[in-house]
Amino acid sequence: LGDPRAITVIETMVRAGVQERDMYEETAITALGYIGDPSALPVLADATTNRNFYVPFHAMFAMSAIGDERAAAFMRPMLTNRNDRLEISAVCSLALLGQQDTLPQLAKILDSETEWERFAALLGLIALDSPEARQILQAHREKESSALRTAFDHAAAGEKTLAIVEMLKRIGHVKELNDF
Repeated sequence: LGDPRAITVIETMVRAGVQERDMYEETAITALGYIGDPSALPVLADATTNRNFYVPFHAMFAMSAIGDERAAAFMRPMLTNRNDRLEISAVCSLALLGQQDTLPQLAKILDSETEWERFAALLGLIALDSPEARQILQAHREKESSALRTAFDHAAAGEKTLAIVEMLKRIGHVKELNDF
């Protein structure tokens, strides 16, 4: 963006919000993650308390995109959230930050009947890229639909980019690697 005032404008959008489904707030939150400035962490942490599931979901992934270890402190309280979807989002976001202690929870999420939850866990395991994460991927590969087995295979082999491409192909965002 090149203009340091942009963060303030985007933070104001997040705080102001809009009624109903806050697409603007979600977009502003995502932008803060892409900017990558750790000073946005308190605003993103505040957004995790929003009643609309999508706002905290985007806020946690934005915090993980910033990549600052302090983000983990803001997300850890969500691990005991009564909303399973927010708890899963927190586990996967913490994995994206490299928090290896999320491995048992990620393995449990891979047993979910819900595909988006398995996608999020797969993404977290790809990000962790440890021998333990690859072992979990191998153990769950056979349980997965044939459509996602290729992604599991690439992830288990440490081929992060190819695993993510296979995931995106599965949900229809890309057809091939050169679509990026």
